[in-house]
Amino acid sequence: MTVDLTQQKITTGSSVVPFEVDAERRRRLIEGIDDIALSLAHLGEIETFERTAALVQPWVGPIPKAIGAVEKRPAGGRVRLGAE
Repeated sequence: MTVDLTQQKITTGSSVVPFEVDAERRRRLIEGIDDIALSLAHLGEIETFERTAALVQPWVGPIPKAIGAVEKRPAGGRVRLGAE
C-alpha cells in the first residue's frame, strides 16, 4: 500500500483510491510542521506583543523568562515595595 499525500491517493495493487486533505493540513504534514513549529514561526511577533502588553498593562505581570525577561529577587524571595 502506498499513500501519496501530494497526489492525494492511496494505491494498493491495481486499486487507486483518491482522498482529500485540507490544503493547509497537507502542507504542514508534507513539511513536517507541528503546532509548536507553527507558533515558533511567529516568535518575533509574539515577543513584540508580549513586550507591548507588559508596558500597556503592567498589572498583568512580568514578561515570562522564556522570551527574555529576568526577574530579580533578593535572597529569601521577598520583594520590597516603595522607597526606604
